[in-house]
Amino acid sequence: MTFKLHTNDDVNDDAVVGIMTIGSGFSHLVQLSASLDGPCMSLRKYQATHEKMFNLWEDNAIDVVRKTAEEEKELALAAEDVSADGTQMIKRYEPKGFKIEARTFLEQLAKIEKEIQEIQTQTTHQRESGIWYLERRNRLIASTFSE
Repeated sequence: MTFKLHTNDDVNDDAVVGIMTIGSGFSHLVQLSASLDGPCMSLRKYQATHEKMFNLWEDNAIDVVRKTAEEEKELALAAEDVSADGTQMIKRYEPKGFKIEARTFLEQLAKIEKEIQEIQTQTTHQRESGIWYLERRNRLIASTFSE
């Protein structure tokens, strides 16, 4: 989602949109304002601004979804992939195509299983293994990995 800030925007609206965009709330806005050595809006003002911005955000999201649905409908009608009542149809899989896709999936799954077994074999002494260290590091979700 892209936000355009204009010089005539209210600074409080912009601050609340910025905080909402990163998934934070009022307490983080207070901390941010304090770190910038600037005043912060009151909780009541924040809540009112948050409600206003949320409604605008929601209206925009609904509008985007509607436009996307219309485009999808037009594409389905053009490709004649709709039922008699206008419902978009799920394309039919040919048995041959399904068998090829299933075989490809199973081959990839076998490769993954072989890779796991290979890593386990190479990392019997996990504490000393550089390979296991890299594998654990690659599997971490959080960005707070430390040595």
